[in-house]
Amino acid sequence: MKRRTPLIIVLSLLLISLVLIGLNFDRLRGVISGSASGAALEQVFDIPITRDPTDDMKNVALGEAIYYTENDILYARSLDNQPLWEIPLPGEVILYNLSDKLLAAEETVGNLYVFSAQGELLASHLGIGPIDRAELLETGQVVVVMQDSRQLQIFDETLKSMAKIDVPEGVILNANANPEYNRLSALILEDSDGELKTSAILYNLQGEALQVISRDDIAINTYSYRDEILVVVPSGIVVYKEMLTRPVEVIEIDNIKSTHLDGTTLYLETGSLDATQGQGELALTGYSLADRAVEFHNKLTTKYDKIVTQGERILTLDKNSLDVHTLSDGKILSQTYPVSIRKAAILPDGRIGLVFPERITLNQLKH
Repeated sequence: MKRRTPLIIVLSLLLISLVLIGLNFDRLRGVISGSASGAALEQVFDIPITRDPTDDMKNVALGEAIYYTENDILYARSLDNQPLWEIPLPGEVILYNLSDKLLAAEETVGNLYVFSAQGELLASHLGIGPIDRAELLETGQVVVVMQDSRQLQIFDETLKSMAKIDVPEGVILNANANPEYNRLSALILEDSDGELKTSAILYNLQGEALQVISRDDIAINTYSYRDEILVVVPSGIVVYKEMLTRPVEVIEIDNIKSTHLDGTTLYLETGSLDATQGQGELALTGYSLADRAVEFHNKLTTKYDKIVTQGERILTLDKNSLDVHTLSDGKILSQTYPVSIRKAAILPDGRIGLVFPERITLNQLKH
């Protein structure tokens, strides 16, 4: 007769197995790739969500609080993971958080809403049409790029329409507002007799075109900085003064691939992973517009597809990999996850928010 294993032993073994699986699962949720600096990223909490792996996460905003939509409901949670408020909000939604306000834009119909940090509806504007991008400015104004990329709309802090800017002869590649100087710069891609070229157009926030800079090459981006118009091309930064047609300065930086402006620092991805292509090594450069000097330069081992900056910290993301840099120490941490990182943010308290298809996490950087 076969001897039976006592039930208490079976249950004990099952419990131990579950604990080990749980520990391994927690490890997989944030796999630390060691760093020479001793930095580590520790998860504080997570919020379950349900998203497609390719979702661009426009409906998640991380800032003074954590905002996200799930099953046609807009949720707000504190940075301590406490529920703040929730309201019904159907459809595909773009969320943009700035300070104590939240912009919610319904993509298909084009309904715009601005909420306070307490969930109070401050302003609304309904039915402007399909939306591609929407941004809430520090002045309370809202800039919207329509889905066909041929029109910009600007609204005041009450969401009253201020301007509609049509681009009939091209498409809007980028639009960057400078509310301090009442300016907005747009990079337009045009087809001229079968050849592609770009134009940088400077507007005020009332929608008036102030200056057009036409170029025969393909620019990467354009910005309004003080009384200057900056046009970034692969070979550097071309500086124009307002109302002057010729550039006043050319800042030579070879092989620029992408840009990101944070305050007065323009971050540039330059070079190539394959140094034999004659484009130099892949690197991230921070260029100070105020000092006209390089203030940060760090070689990269992977090409990133997203960059997030705040103060001294820089995050670069590539699929399921996250690198953390600082202006003073360069790269201090590399971390890899088993699933793709769809969005990231450096929160006001310095913690790092990460968005995955199945969860939102808040993490503390130990350095």
